[in-house]
Amino acid sequence: MTHFVRISGNDSYSGLTRTTAWATIAHALVTISDGDTLIIGPGDFTTENLNLTGLTNIRVIGDPGYRTGDTGYTRVAYCTMDNGCYVENIDIATLLILGSNTHVSRCRVSDSMWIWGNEIGPHIKSCHIETTVVDTINIRDFRDVILEAVSILGSFDFPSLSIQNSEKISLQSSIIVAKGDQYLIYGSIPDTGMNFNHNLYFGSSGKFFYNCDTSTTLSEIVDWYATGQDSDSLQADPILVGATPASGSPAIGRGINIGAPIDVYGVLRYPGVYDLGAVQSIAPPQLPREISLRRYRFESPLTSAAWIDNLSEVQRALVHYFGYGRDIGGALGDQLSVMTSSILSASINLEDIQKKVDNVVSALHMLMWRAW
Repeated sequence: MTHFVRISGNDSYSGLTRTTAWATIAHALVTISDGDTLIIGPGDFTTENLNLTGLTNIRVIGDPGYRTGDTGYTRVAYCTMDNGCYVENIDIATLLILGSNTHVSRCRVSDSMWIWGNEIGPHIKSCHIETTVVDTINIRDFRDVILEAVSILGSFDFPSLSIQNSEKISLQSSIIVAKGDQYLIYGSIPDTGMNFNHNLYFGSSGKFFYNCDTSTTLSEIVDWYATGQDSDSLQADPILVGATPASGSPAIGRGINIGAPIDVYGVLRYPGVYDLGAVQSIAPPQLPREISLRRYRFESPLTSAAWIDNLSEVQRALVHYFGYGRDIGGALGDQLSVMTSSILSASINLEDIQKKVDNVVSALHMLMWRAW
């Protein structure tokens, strides 16, 4: 079951639609059940914590605007994830992952991410972090951790990536920056089961990796290569503006396809031109406002001419983006044409128009993912 939380909501409502949304995350968390989906509208919820401890297989999605009609990003102070939980598109101060089979997608963590398993007993298994910006990541007593298209921006207080008593860690298509005299990577790296490749590292000279087991330091990436890791990676200044690769950045075009078609801010990535890290520097042609991925609420009904012009622009953008000629652009165009005729031929109110546009955008999303 899907539930909604919005700044403009009310905890006495049912929470089942965007117009009957709850007002607080706290009320939602004591009401939802295992396996439910929680859509949190854009807004400042930093007086609340997204504590999913004790809940299983919960999906929490920060709405970019097209589900609730609100604008901006969803912000919380603290998030704790338990078994099977999925969190997407949320600004989080601190993120703590305690359960197995967890997934974090397109989040912006302003402080630290802690992936902590059992200190005594079997390791907790399976955690997937992709397309996320974070200051530092600490992995402890965990097994099977996948980090993909992650931007780790560093802290003056901690190493950028710490790994302790953990196994089978994968890091690819990511950027790791160390601040001050902190290490890029710190901890115990097992001899087998590690997969580091296609990454970009930047930090203080002589402090690439510190091995706690042997109390030794690997000074540069060439020393790291000798361990069998990162043969396709490099050590250089990523030239970032915030988390975005700027002009001339060596991160541009060096990433690999991890199967995620949009970056941490919802920008479409060019097929075959993937940037390292969570942010795509060069955006493909964006869809018009009336049918965008991030916001498409109408402020007034479109005229026939405006809708047809919009349809043509959508088709051109998709043909250019996918490069498949009419296979994709034409298929979408056919669906939109049918919807356009329905809209223009009927005397329906604005809310009915919005419902039809919702269906169009859903079809657009499906086509994008299938084409990918």
